Amino acid sequence: MQNLTQDMTKKNPLGLILKFAIPLLIGNIFQQAYTIVDSIIVGRGVGSFALASIGAVDWLQWMLSASLIGLAQGFGVAFSRSFGEKDYKELKNNIYIGFILSVIIGVLFVVFSEIFSYKLLILLNTPTEIIYLSLEYIRFLFLGLIIVMMYNFLASILRAIGNSKTPLIAMIFAAIINICLDIYFIFELKMGVKGAAIATVIAQFFSAIYCFIVLKKIEILNFTKEDYKFNINKAIYLLKLGLPMSFMNIIIGIGGIIVQRVTNIFGIVFVTGVTITNKLYALFEIGGTSIGLSVATYTAQNHGAKKIDRIFKGFKAAVALAIISSFIIGGLMIVFGKNIISLFIDGNLDNSKKIIDVSYAYLSVMCFGLWLLHLLHIFRSTLQGLGNTLFPLYSSIIEFILRVTTVLVASKIIGGNAIFYSEISAWIGAVLFLGTGVYLSFNNLEKFCEII
Repeated sequence: MQNLTQDMTKKNPLGLILKFAIPLLIGNIFQQAYTIVDSIIVGRGVGSFALASIGAVDWLQWMLSASLIGLAQGFGVAFSRSFGEKDYKELKNNIYIGFILSVIIGVLFVVFSEIFSYKLLILLNTPTEIIYLSLEYIRFLFLGLIIVMMYNFLASILRAIGNSKTPLIAMIFAAIINICLDIYFIFELKMGVKGAAIATVIAQFFSAIYCFIVLKKIEILNFTKEDYKFNINKAIYLLKLGLPMSFMNIIIGIGGIIVQRVTNIFGIVFVTGVTITNKLYALFEIGGTSIGLSVATYTAQNHGAKKIDRIFKGFKAAVALAIISSFIIGGLMIVFGKNIISLFIDGNLDNSKKIIDVSYAYLSVMCFGLWLLHLLHIFRSTLQGLGNTLFPLYSSIIEFILRVTTVLVASKIIGGNAIFYSEISAWIGAVLFLGTGVYLSFNNLEKFCEII
């Protein structure tokens, strides 16, 4: 059991956060690697129209997947607290109830997405040349939303008990499977974008299965009949933690969809360029997300154990790590950005230079503001680890307002370049608001220390 769990209420905070974050970082690299390779294979094997068809639904795909991920992360806060308190009976019962909720919500998402896929594409102003390619892609991808929910639910349990290595191995397996199937489905079977979607779903299925197999080996998670009790109050408690985080991602996603709608107006070349940078976006975001997930688990475990001083120390260490990682990743992307972008497209195409110019211009703006994005993840995850899900939810509303306002107003003045700056404006607003939330929460924790 010691190799499969990690108590983060003891030992050096910086070391623990790093030890937990590094497997997450590597796992996220593999996850984004197969997403990027997926796009490269589609771009080179099917064509720029096919790549644009995937990019045209990026935000829609992200919104539905991220809302399920947010729900699982919210449940994970409850699991981390129970583990920190060493209340394993409570942990198992919460896991059972969380599983029931995850299945129900996952199925509802699949049904919703399949019914409204085409209408959503129309709403997005998807160019007529690619709308049916986009539809074919997302319908197969959305069938796998229940698998997305299950993987993230299982991964949230593992992270809650301090195990970030298993999700890493799961992502490595998924990356290898996804890339191999991509090549086979697209180049051998000529399945086009449909093949890319099916490959992704199959890869996610195997990653979920692997996490489940490992969880079965963890002694403290050996369930008995008493653990299989559905308690409505506990279900409400889990939903109170999970739904705000899910709604947070939905609100961010809606803002992104509006941005996508404006992006689609500027034509296939612009959409393709933005698509490439958006694929890379997740890659240079991983430093912030990995440290953020680490600090969320660390904070929740120590909050459950009532070790408040350790929360403060862990937060400071996480901020330092986030800033350093953002400078390293941003610098590398600016230096090697054009070389990486060129991998996505056939250099012999007439519009390849225009696509590269659009993509690199967007990439450069994002990289200069990357430190803001990484801080955003640390602030948000710290609050979530403390069980404060309302500040992150409200911050998503601020992100929405700033992102949409920037796009709608600035696009009339500077055209498509407004898309580039909408992200930076959203990050600035969210960081200021979340920073205030962290300050207030830490003040409350100090008062709590004085009382006890």
